[in-house]
Parts: sequence; C-alpha cells; structure tokens
Amino acid sequence: MEKVKVPIRFSRGADDHSDDNYDRTTLPRISNVLISDIVGVDLQRVPMLEAVPSAVYEGICFQNVSLRGIRRQGRWLCESVYGEAHGVFPAPCEEWVFIMVAEVLAVGAKEERSRALVLGLGRATELRDSSREHGGGRQPRDVLPFV
Repeated sequence: MEKVKVPIRFSRGADDHSDDNYDRTTLPRISNVLISDIVGVDLQRVPMLEAVPSAVYEGICFQNVSLRGIRRQGRWLCESVYGEAHGVFPAPCEEWVFIMVAEVLAVGAKEERSRALVLGLGRATELRDSSREHGGGRQPRDVLPFV
C-alpha cells in the first residue's frame, strides 16, 4: 500500500446499528487472527489497534509486515489488543510477544541454530533449524501463550 493515512486499524466502531432491537451489552470476541505479508510506504501514521471497551481481542498475529516512511513516527497505538508479531517493522505494541530473529550461532562443528528474543514479556524463546527433522524451515519453540 502507498500513501495511506492509517495502514492497519482496528476501530471501536461507530456505535450504531441497523435497528434498536439488539443487545447493547453483548461484546465481540475477536481471536486467532493472522495478518501477514503487508508492505506499506509513504504512510501518515503507525497502525492503530483499539478494542471495544471490555471486549476480548486476543491471539492477533502479525507476520512479515514492513511499514516504511511513516510521517508521524512512534509506537503502534494498542489498547486492549493482545497477540504476537514475527518479522514486523516498526516494532508493534509494547505488551505483545515480539519475536525478532537475530543471529545464526554455530554450535559445535555441524550444528547451527538461530536465536530469537521475545521482547515485552522478558522471556527468551528459541527458533531451531529443523531442516533435517521436518523437511526445512525454522520452527518456533516455547512461544508464550496469549494473555
């Protein structure tokens, strides 16, 4: 996407409905949503993720997201939305599990492994090269559950 005001937004809504026969106390439960492979350039703002007050927004996962050239820099705006991010720039919500792939370390003569750092919850996790075991790719291990 190019020249977008807000590249990703979860809105609280407009507080309207097609008729008056609905239960205003019923709240949405948004969970297990994957948003991936997004590239944005020349953007006006960072993403804004705002949940409906008292509603549950959990298990939101951003993967492979690159947002460049944001005019009003800053951290993502996140209110009562929980999840994790893999390969996301700029870094998302502070309270999220944020996995940043770091360096490949040589362990012994033949074994290599990658380390990932989970920021925001103060716990490390590890990505292991499973090419021999599972046919390729790195698989996350010990990723923290959503709060």
